[in-house]
Amino acid sequence: MNFAVVGDIHANIFALEACLNSLEKYQNDKKLKLDKIFFIGDLLTYGTNVNSTLEKLISFERKNNVDFILGNHDEMYYQLIFGKESNYFNKLPDWIKFSVDLTLKEIDINLFKSIKMKKFCVIGQTLICHANCLILDSSKNNIWTYVDSLESYIKEAKRLEKLNFKLGVYGHTHRRKIFYKKNNNQILFNEKPDFNKYSFDLSDSSLLIINSGSIGQPRSLNDLQSSWLHVKVENSSSFYQSSYIKFDYNFDDYINSIKNKYKSKLDFSKKITS
Repeated sequence: MNFAVVGDIHANIFALEACLNSLEKYQNDKKLKLDKIFFIGDLLTYGTNVNSTLEKLISFERKNNVDFILGNHDEMYYQLIFGKESNYFNKLPDWIKFSVDLTLKEIDINLFKSIKMKKFCVIGQTLICHANCLILDSSKNNIWTYVDSLESYIKEAKRLEKLNFKLGVYGHTHRRKIFYKKNNNQILFNEKPDFNKYSFDLSDSSLLIINSGSIGQPRSLNDLQSSWLHVKVENSSSFYQSSYIKFDYNFDDYINSIKNKYKSKLDFSKKITS
């Protein structure tokens, strides 16, 4: 199994176009071709190219084996568009609410509805979802907690082990990270993974959690390079190889698109682009 994971686009069409171009290079190479491509949530908010983002994704899905996975922002738009109460929206700071309101004014509802989103996907002992495994529990599946520290990793690892998973692949935090505990001993926490290949034998270790990061809005000040995550599972189903595939895009164009849209709220634009 050879698959890609793309995290948190947030209507950054400039990053999305570059990412899709990078993915297509793999799809055009028989040796590299991906069996599945996962977009793991948060398609909109922050960025200003709402409908073009949706159109690009729909067009790409027609040509490739794609699954879309629900994120907290996607769930929020479903609620707001269809007149339901959104507790998540109600708790947002004003600068994010402003971005959501701009998105709602522009969004083509039919385009948005045409993207069918799953809550999670399972490949063998691998769980792929937006934030954490609580999404599998119908009584807790709107609890979008972050797995971004050793403490949160330990809690999430215990939950995943009870569900018989060996690997969790998430987004949500906008930060590329790898949590790994080898031989039930020391926890290895890579807070800034490089772009080399990582190999893991899950038959000889405790649970592994990999965060894909965000292509549209990376948040680690020391790690702003956009990338998608490539995961290859060997035939044994316990040996995994992963790597972050970086790509470049015109960041200045993205910044200018935010400034132009937020002319009346330049303080809000600074929060998005800083």
